[in-house]
Amino acid sequence: LRAGLSALARTPEGEDKAGRLAQLIYDLSERSGDALYEPAVARTREFQVRFPDFKDNDRILWSLAQLHLAEGNNAAALMTYRQLLAYQGSPYREKAQFATAGLFADKLKRYRESVDAYQAFLDQYPESGQVLDALQRVAVLYADRLDQASLAVETYERIIKLFPKTEGAL
Repeated sequence: LRAGLSALARTPEGEDKAGRLAQLIYDLSERSGDALYEPAVARTREFQVRFPDFKDNDRILWSLAQLHLAEGNNAAALMTYRQLLAYQGSPYREKAQFATAGLFADKLKRYRESVDAYQAFLDQYPESGQVLDALQRVAVLYADRLDQASLAVETYERIIKLFPKTEGAL
């Protein structure tokens, strides 16, 4: 704990106050454990109020979502992902959409909503490097969790059509 706190105490060079505070939040979210969860969330919320127009608020939200996930606060992570989806043009939107779908399936056991979230991901990011993974997850959800074999078959056929030379298509 002491080494982690010492690393956090180092001030980043050459940035304005908001940038230095943001870096502290990024570092805190990566190193935070049970003892630092509440203070880290509080500092993040305070930062958002104090610097609502900070250029990297999307990254702040992503860090906050990861912090919630690490703590097992799935509802707060979902809420944070939803906030992040409102950031037009953010590189974290794609990650948040994919993570939302996974959260619905893996942690919240809300399988229909997971499929819907993966479908939204596929519609919004058809060129993403995670399309195959999303399709495979949808197929498994249809087959194993939603008992919709025909939709699972359709999804596997889509995988074969889009990714014929991948292991998922074999």
